[in-house]
Amino acid sequence: MLVLEPSKRLSIAQIKEHKWMMTEVPVNRPVLYAQNQDKEASIGEHNEQVLRLMHSLGIDQQKTIESLQDRSYNHFAAIYYLLVERLKSHRSSFPVEARIDARQRRPSTVAEQTVSKQ
Repeated sequence: MLVLEPSKRLSIAQIKEHKWMMTEVPVNRPVLYAQNQDKEASIGEHNEQVLRLMHSLGIDQQKTIESLQDRSYNHFAAIYYLLVERLKSHRSSFPVEARIDARQRRPSTVAEQTVSKQ
């Protein structure tokens, strides 16, 4: 499809028949915002730990909150939701005992340092 010389490129009909074009689009795509989420969400309704981490990385906290409230599709919301998912997967991968022990050791990353400042 992406051939420099025009005479060697596939035709539109050939492209439509290509295996990549014949696959079905997944029905269950990830949803960025829940349908029942209140449009006027306040700072308390967002993950404050993630907001603090973003702030420590130099990302404007107010713009992030505005993006979340406006349900914007921009880098502020993208970073926020990626960090929320990362936090969820990180928490679920450790047993409760391991999480308690982790708090007693010295933080090794920027994220852990921000969490330990709570």
